[in-house]
Amino acid sequence: DRASAIDRFQDRRETDLFLAQISTMNAGVTLTAARHVMIVEPDWTPAVNVQAIQRCHRIGVTGHVLAQLFCVDGSLDAAIVATVERKTRELMEVLR
Repeated sequence: DRASAIDRFQDRRETDLFLAQISTMNAGVTLTAARHVMIVEPDWTPAVNVQAIQRCHRIGVTGHVLAQLFCVDGSLDAAIVATVERKTRELMEVLR
């Protein structure tokens, strides 16, 4: 049950690791007990990745949250990360 798994993680009762797909965890979930986010299947859309990270760093969180995107060189995920980085740079240039 997703809700009970989130509660266990948030309360730090039994769970130190929360493993989930980005598509199911990028909205409507609060995981503010996390201090380290590792994305191993990044989404093509930068906003989806950011939203997933923001599940852990929300208003009221005072500590730092380390967010990392992992990929294997030459893989599809590496191409996705490169595209996300390019899209993010282009967006930042437009918004200046």
